[in-house]
Amino acid sequence: TKPENTPILEHKKEKSLHHIYDSKFYLAVKELEGVLRLDPDDVTALKRAGSAYVQLKDYRQARQAWQKALKLSPGDEQLKEYLEALDRAAQQKPEPGKS
Repeated sequence: TKPENTPILEHKKEKSLHHIYDSKFYLAVKELEGVLRLDPDDVTALKRAGSAYVQLKDYRQARQAWQKALKLSPGDEQLKEYLEALDRAAQQKPEPGKS
């Protein structure tokens, strides 16, 4: 069941999307963290949080958000693509001290 304050959560998710469009990724993450505190299984909030974390170069948090979203929505092909892209980027990353 959804929390009683669903309209507030929808507003926060909408606000986070505008922050993402404005490249204000930190603010987007803050809005989405508020949503996820009240509804930790909100797949949309998890997906957006993952995307914002990538833009902030916090790949560990992005992976965690997307993996949780994928557990909740195993048929989501977009999430699988996001995680595969993250894996590819991690493999191409040079090791520190090597060029």
